[in-house]
Amino acid sequence: MARRLRKLKCRSDSIPELNTIEEKIDFTLPVLHEDESVCRLSQKRLKIIKDKGIHMKKGKWTQQEISVLVNNYQEFTEKFGIDDPVLIFGIGKKRPEILPFLKAKHFYARLGKGLNDRSLTCIYRKAKVLLDPMRKRNKLNEAEVSKLIKLRERGLEWSEIARKMKRRAENCSDAYNWHKKKVNVGKWSKEEERQLVKAVKKIVGPIKSEKKSNISWKKIAELVPTRNSSQCRHHWKLKLSWTCNASQRKQWTIRNNAMLINILKNEWYVEDGADVDWKKIQESFTQYSPSYNYVLKKWYYLKSHVPKGKEFREVIDFYYKKYKTIIESFNHENSSN
Repeated sequence: MARRLRKLKCRSDSIPELNTIEEKIDFTLPVLHEDESVCRLSQKRLKIIKDKGIHMKKGKWTQQEISVLVNNYQEFTEKFGIDDPVLIFGIGKKRPEILPFLKAKHFYARLGKGLNDRSLTCIYRKAKVLLDPMRKRNKLNEAEVSKLIKLRERGLEWSEIARKMKRRAENCSDAYNWHKKKVNVGKWSKEEERQLVKAVKKIVGPIKSEKKSNISWKKIAELVPTRNSSQCRHHWKLKLSWTCNASQRKQWTIRNNAMLINILKNEWYVEDGADVDWKKIQESFTQYSPSYNYVLKKWYYLKSHVPKGKEFREVIDFYYKKYKTIIESFNHENSSN
């Protein structure tokens, strides 16, 4: 698949002559794709999907799904003679002139063929990232960081900066936010933690009543001189966002690992970790975990220490056997109380 992706090249800025005569699809659209729209699903549409009992998959993509997606794109390019992801997906610069062609050829429906439990919004976004010829995973070197900061200080938009840096706009934005001020790395000092707690209280209000989804980490980072917004958010979520008093907090142990596995096995009958409500699970660990992010991190740690290739339920079964004695012990304790 990697070889196929490398063939996708960024073409010229001109738009070729495109045939806008409708070419109907030869397969049945699943309910999730019936509107052939990549716009965010409305509440009305979501309700219809829910009422019909349709499962909409979210979260990490499997290699099989990625292969299907890439194959769908390749089939489209071969059928209609256009292989230009920059133009098709509007990478860096949206080109409305191509929309009539995409609509006539049912591009979004064809892109989602065989991915029936993913929304077209999700499919389109994944394809846009995956097929982006400017996608780079390697970090910026010192010269690139300097260039990035200078371009942003000139007031250029991220789309323009992305073209000059030959990277995705999102990558440039993230890198800028990380490098725009000198920060410490590694373990946080007590003074830094004090500054972070003080900043959260000032920006958000009382910690126990704060709305985590509405936190402006950019504003908070301005009050923590030696850390950036990403560091502040990460440290807060994993270390400091407790809802219980300090005297009630306890250390996470192997017993908590066993509790987590027991909950996942007996209370969450799903096939993918993306379908688990980790915030709900966090409610069982408020004395051991400051946030659901912490619980999720513990799950990822467990997942990384099993033989490769195991699926979600297989990982759970693996640890359920490993922690069988511990699980039976606290299940017995609970039944006795």
